[in-house]
Amino acid sequence: MLTRSREFLENLVDAVREPLVVLDENLRVLSVSRAFYEVFHVKPKDTVGFPIYELGNLQWDVPRLRELLENILPKQTTLLDYEVVHTFATIGRRTMLLNARQIKRTLGQKRIILLAIEDITIRRATEQHLEQARQDLAVLKVSEDSAREFAESIIDTIREPLIALDQDLRIIAVSRAFYGVFRTEPQETVGQLIYDLGNRQWDIPKLRELLETILLQSTTFNDYEVVHDFATIGKRIMLLNARQVKRRLGKERIILLAIEDITDRRRMESELQKTQRVESLGVLAGGIAHDFNNLMAGLMANTELAEAHIRAGQTEAALERMAKIPGIFSRGRALTRRLLTFSKGGAPVRLPTALGPLLGEWAEFALMGSDLTATMDVASDLWVCDCDVGQIGQVINNLLINARQASREGGVVSLRAANLMRLSPYVSVTITNGGPPIPADIIGRIFDPFFTTKPEGSGLGLAISFSIVRQHGGWIDVTSEEGKGTSLTVVLPALARQPNATDVLQVGGKFQCTGIAVVMDDDPDLREAVGAMMEGVGFEVLRAAHGDEVLALYDDLRRRGQEVGVFLLDSQVPGAMGGMEAAHRLRQGGTKAPVILMSGNFDSDSQVVQAGDDGLWRLAKPFTTEELSRVLRASC
Repeated sequence: MLTRSREFLENLVDAVREPLVVLDENLRVLSVSRAFYEVFHVKPKDTVGFPIYELGNLQWDVPRLRELLENILPKQTTLLDYEVVHTFATIGRRTMLLNARQIKRTLGQKRIILLAIEDITIRRATEQHLEQARQDLAVLKVSEDSAREFAESIIDTIREPLIALDQDLRIIAVSRAFYGVFRTEPQETVGQLIYDLGNRQWDIPKLRELLETILLQSTTFNDYEVVHDFATIGKRIMLLNARQVKRRLGKERIILLAIEDITDRRRMESELQKTQRVESLGVLAGGIAHDFNNLMAGLMANTELAEAHIRAGQTEAALERMAKIPGIFSRGRALTRRLLTFSKGGAPVRLPTALGPLLGEWAEFALMGSDLTATMDVASDLWVCDCDVGQIGQVINNLLINARQASREGGVVSLRAANLMRLSPYVSVTITNGGPPIPADIIGRIFDPFFTTKPEGSGLGLAISFSIVRQHGGWIDVTSEEGKGTSLTVVLPALARQPNATDVLQVGGKFQCTGIAVVMDDDPDLREAVGAMMEGVGFEVLRAAHGDEVLALYDDLRRRGQEVGVFLLDSQVPGAMGGMEAAHRLRQGGTKAPVILMSGNFDSDSQVVQAGDDGLWRLAKPFTTEELSRVLRASC
């Protein structure tokens, strides 16, 4: 029984994750959790057996801590949410909540003190309830009689919901935090099948998969995400840590389930992304204005010169000037599309993406208006990345802006992309600047929200980048050395194959659809121009201003026994039916003609020609006749 109880306790502690310190009656450290070592940057040899005030070269000699241990606890055995603010030499200023519990006549000591520590620095900074990273407690070995009392004290002290289940998935015990978070009572919980809790609110398919499938194959599983809408507390996003303990307490297995509610954190991350995008665009505004002014100056000069040549009868000179305008137009369009890509956010919508062609564009965009030079080293066989191109574009822009701000004038920013195999395939993108190295005492904090060394910065860029990459199932590494600069490496899941036509480009072929084309746009000038383009490639064109007119034209043609070869519809029309709704009504009406949606909000290059999941084709405004022809060849 002693061994079994100890094993149960060890697994119980391993499922809980927050710094925990066990002190004897003389305030010497008997044991600490693994999380304590990780959070406070100390090692076992410098911790166990030492007075708590001497830890970290006297960093723990904190007046508020002395007040708690020497004055408050001798008078009361339990104290919750005791706040301590202290600046550590190794990890900086920290705000902590302490839960302290004094246990008498345990392990042969007069008293033992359990001290659970919650670092709430980020929560205080954001004034939101961002959940702090959970920590696993290390193994504590205690005797049989004290083990049960000790385990109950740990469960009652920890600050996150915890459930212990037997082999039949019935609840043995839960932590006090579980009752508070999920609004249940002990009489409705202990002894119940977990799926029956809260009038079967816990009968969640993903939870069943974890408990009945995954844990049968693996005894430990971390950060298992479950999203569920509870009738009592609403929609929640939870991370579950599960431990399966075999042959404990007379049962074949016991399951420990630690739950972290990250709903508020995800909401905050989304808001931080929006804030950071605005901030980054502000950094780029000067360069964007500079480039746009150059484009407009070139367009105006060449147009005026062409007009002057025409008036003077100098046809060849006029044509030479007109020939320069499409190039200016293309550069302006590329800039607006990069801005659209950069502005996208929210949950990642991951698609197979060839990053190679995009990296150069992103580098040019982020460094515009600066005197920095970008060097590119992209593997010719770079794998297809499984990512949300808008969000990853934001990440790369953030890192390039960071490199831009850290680089010396006239310096070089290098960008390298390569394939990486670590159990599964990944693509790595490394951005290096030649600026001064990051000091060793702050390099571990650069991804913390609101941490910044720049007076004008908010400290959001790298934090948001870290969050986006983590949501993609990847990670970010950082190295910084004197003379070698600072390198930030983004690692993203890949598909271990070369880009194909659907990832990059799809062109060729002749139009299969001919005859009548219906062109719809609320802008009369654009409606006329696009119609003329369609007439130029051989179609008879009918024009409409909004979706109702399109449907009326289609019905009229059907009554006369005529078919439409292709529809080219503006995606959205203010105050009227847009192309998206009209397309769905046309499909319901039986048309099989291809429908091409036009929009200035599509951020993908119009040369990437493929239909969406709804079978509708997309064409980003503005476009050339050749780009229109590409879509027609692919869709008709």
